[in-house]
Amino acid sequence: MLKLSGISSLFFICISIVQACLQTDTTLVNHTALIINVEANNVEVKHSVGGSVKITDGCRFSVRNLTIIPSGNGVYWWGVPVDNNTQPFPRVVLAALGSYNGQSAIFQLDPQYSFKDISIMEMRSEGDNRVYGAWSVTGNVDAYYGVGANSAAPLDFESSAGVLSRTDASVLFLLLWNFSILYCVM
Repeated sequence: MLKLSGISSLFFICISIVQACLQTDTTLVNHTALIINVEANNVEVKHSVGGSVKITDGCRFSVRNLTIIPSGNGVYWWGVPVDNNTQPFPRVVLAALGSYNGQSAIFQLDPQYSFKDISIMEMRSEGDNRVYGAWSVTGNVDAYYGVGANSAAPLDFESSAGVLSRTDASVLFLLLWNFSILYCVM
């Protein structure tokens, strides 16, 4: 009986280390950040990642213009803890990330996690065992990932500059198609 109560006490201590996600927690609501590509430049397949992130309540964040190309192998959101940056929290959002090309998405933290406990959110491929991108909750992404991180200025996801619409793409395709026909005829 004593052993069982010791185990349950240990269980309680382990559970209480991470604060539960509370939708009413407004501490970081409206915090915004950009997803930064932190992959090394010498990898075989360099992924294009990006997006604008906004924490919408104590448990959810939205991403505008989310980009992950090509899609990875078992990609999930992981969290770098505020107090221990060597052991990231795995799968702080349970849903896997697929391929995104400029879509918007809303993600919800697993109830056992809170934004108060996370300094950096990582876009981590479990299959490749590497991080593609990251965004800052309260931490410094460039400092955490070091010199090998791609610290180039992120794209401006808030404006429509540089966005190719479907109409523009169709016109471009037709121009290239006509040019290729003319080239073949000559």
